Amino acid sequence: RMEWMAYAIAGFRNRLLDIAAPGSITLIKNPLVWNIELWPVFFPQDKMVFIVRDARYIVDSFARSFAHGRLARTFEDICIETALAIEKSNAFTASMPADQLLEMRYEEVVADKRGAVAAVKAWLGEPMTEADAGALENVPVFGSSTHSKRTAGGGVDWTPVAADAKFDPTSRPLDWSPAQRRTFERVCGDLNAAMGYPRTA
Repeated sequence: RMEWMAYAIAGFRNRLLDIAAPGSITLIKNPLVWNIELWPVFFPQDKMVFIVRDARYIVDSFARSFAHGRLARTFEDICIETALAIEKSNAFTASMPADQLLEMRYEEVVADKRGAVAAVKAWLGEPMTEADAGALENVPVFGSSTHSKRTAGGGVDWTPVAADAKFDPTSRPLDWSPAQRRTFERVCGDLNAAMGYPRTA
């Protein structure tokens, strides 16, 4: 029974809205899809922007950022978790009405930030302003597997850093061994291709 969780999340939601500036849009970011099927139960009044990304870069970024040490997940573990997340995500997004969930591709958002924000605001029934457009010009990078600094333990430092010409989160070369490429194709290849992304060459 999850009444306690519902009350806790409702309080959290209401507190965020209470401290938000008048007329603003409050965004809660969650990079994981654990228990995503409960979202309509806990947030029945709210809308979701669901970001889809090429699974090759999901796997690569996770491996670079978090798979450190002898007891860390293996490359195959990460591929299996990613495949399960894709399957769960596909089932969830297919079950949601269009007025509650907006699906976007990460690669398209990165390529056209202004257009992406305008699309989200239009979906929410909000106008796109010049202030919105101006704020997008210098959006910092948070927790990049390739661009951010590293902590003493080898993890990613989440201090925001400025993007430069080397920051390429959608098409940077993947430094994978032939065995890793075969593993990805075996576990995630069909699912990723079904979403329109290329095979691992």
